[in-house]
Parts: sequence; C-alpha cells; structure tokens
Amino acid sequence: MVNSYFDEKGHLKREIFIEDAKRLAEKFANDGLKHTALRHFFQKLRDIEFKLKRQKCFDSIKDDIYGLVPLAYYQYNRIVNNRRVIPESFKNFIEENVNLAVKSEENFRGFVEYLKSILAYSKEREETTEGRGRR
Repeated sequence: MVNSYFDEKGHLKREIFIEDAKRLAEKFANDGLKHTALRHFFQKLRDIEFKLKRQKCFDSIKDDIYGLVPLAYYQYNRIVNNRRVIPESFKNFIEENVNLAVKSEENFRGFVEYLKSILAYSKEREETTEGRGRR
C-alpha cells in the first residue's frame, strides 16, 4: 500500500507512475481483474475529477470519493460467469486509496494519476496474455 503519493519535495513519486503501477497491473490481472472493470473505476474517478473542476470545492466531492468503496464491495460480491467482477486485491486497493485520497485535493489527484498508470499497464498486460493464449 502507498502511504503517500508524494516524495519529500512534494512531487508525485516515480513509483506511482512506473514500478508500483506495473506491479499492481500485473497482480490485478493475475487475480482476474479485466481491463474493462478497471476502466469503469477509472471513469468514476474522472467523473469526480470533472465535478471538482466545476465546483472548485474539494469538500463537495468527498462523498463521491467515499462512494467508490461501496461500489468496489458491490463489484467484488457480483459473480458473472462463475467469477467475481473484481478480485479482493483490487477491492482492498480501492478502499486503501480512497482513505488516502479524501485527505486532500492533492492526494485525490495523486490517486487519479496512480490509477491512470495502472490502467495503462493493465491494457498492455491484457494484450500480452491474450496474445499468448490464442496461439
């Protein structure tokens, strides 16, 4: 788990863009998370980000950020084709990062960047594994 998105100088950590993002994309894929499910959560984050830009008040979006946790639990408990829509590892990731993201607008933006990076590596990982399975 990440305890901060920022380094000691206040810049976003390299790890959320590269090492941690790649590692988590691989873990989530191995645990059964599909790119479309990940994309769904990222789109929810982007919608919240857009709301923040319109309302210009971080406190007004905290409820929306917290709303990602019950959504994650709901998707975790849904069974489609004999498998969960999202794995427990991703549900836990969402819950942990929501708790960090609601602390400040900067943390929220860090969470958006983190999930965006994971999403990018997830697509790469899914294409690689799908390509191997079809040969």
